Amino acid sequence: MRMTGLDLILAITVLYATSMESVNAQNLVSIMMSDDQTLVEGETAKFYCTTDMTERTYWNWKKDNKIIGEERDLRVYVSLIADNMLQLMIAKVQVEDANYNFQCCIKTNEMLVEKCKNLRFPSILEVPHDTYPTCELNKNPAIVGELATVECCCEVINPMPTLTWVGVSSVERNIHDKLECISHTFKVKRDHEKEPMVCEMTTNTTKRIQRNCTSGKIQVLYKPDVKIQGDLPFQKDTEVVLICIAVADPPDRKYHWSFNRPLSNGVLKENGMVIHLKLTPEDEGTVITCEVENRIGKGSANLTVHIGKAGTTQKVPPGQGPSYVNTPPTMTEDSTILAIVGVSLLFVSFVIAAALCYFVLLTPTPRHPLDYTGSIIPQPDIYFEPKDNIVGSSTSTGQRHVGIQVPGGVDSEPVYMEVPGSDKGSQSQYSTSRSVYV
Repeated sequence: MRMTGLDLILAITVLYATSMESVNAQNLVSIMMSDDQTLVEGETAKFYCTTDMTERTYWNWKKDNKIIGEERDLRVYVSLIADNMLQLMIAKVQVEDANYNFQCCIKTNEMLVEKCKNLRFPSILEVPHDTYPTCELNKNPAIVGELATVECCCEVINPMPTLTWVGVSSVERNIHDKLECISHTFKVKRDHEKEPMVCEMTTNTTKRIQRNCTSGKIQVLYKPDVKIQGDLPFQKDTEVVLICIAVADPPDRKYHWSFNRPLSNGVLKENGMVIHLKLTPEDEGTVITCEVENRIGKGSANLTVHIGKAGTTQKVPPGQGPSYVNTPPTMTEDSTILAIVGVSLLFVSFVIAAALCYFVLLTPTPRHPLDYTGSIIPQPDIYFEPKDNIVGSSTSTGQRHVGIQVPGGVDSEPVYMEVPGSDKGSQSQYSTSRSVYV
């Protein structure tokens, strides 16, 4: 078939357009991300689309073939940071973001359709959820001597965090229910009640995270731990009191006293953990046992009778639990101490009483009348004498001093005044002396 000139021109045009589209699809745009950026879950991811095309009619980022900004995804937005660079930012990046198709698309006047380049989403370093790690104890409460297991778990993510039981070397690892766990099996001891076991979790990402969890307080159940205390050393023909002390969990306890041979005076009184005895030399060497029981088991302590001298320490043979006694002072020592204390108190009381008598009885205390405000009322040093006490004078005129109380600040010069005299008409002239008291 012979081609005309018009057909040849159309074929060349189509071939040129096809080749240009192929070149544009590969080279018109390029996508990159920061060289120093590692995608960590929860942080912000930044991608850049660059082009050398200056005359373009359209240039934008798309998410699943939709222009970013047209859909209401507040975590994803686009900004032009340079004439040839378009930035895509994804805030709080999630692992699921890698499932979306992000594209950078461009179109020029010479292109019939837009050209897009897909973003190859890099792998995201995952971060464990805030609820991890979790710790669980398979037995609580646990009985001393039994085996118990603690398990520490975290969700399976990439990369997987490191789980460690503090102070523990032997652990087992297993994966179940999308969780990776480490477990540790141990024999229960009394010490486990004081400090719980701790599991630490650390991540290997640039956003380093370190968290921990604990097994919680372990309630440890154990049989009674028994010891005997009392009035030691034993004195012959003297009543002694022995106390059986037991620590146990659960605290419900039953007490039982026993002897390897009968006592000469028997048991005077027994009340659970307390027993009263009166020993004689014939009881020398007798073994006294206190046994205590709860629902976990039994514990006991032994005590051997020795009629010893004052101040000697008795050795107690070991029983199933620790056994020891205290040595209190003898009766002689008690009497001496009480006598010294009594004399000291009597002497101190005498000194205090003597001091009080001196200050109260022998120290003069000036007495002054007070007004309603508590202030001292000034008093004159000379007072008026009643007329019926006046001794007759040889003359018809005499002078007398009369004390008058006046306010402070008034001149204290003598003041004379005349007062009516006797029936004879004579007048007596009296002198008043004013004393000012402030």
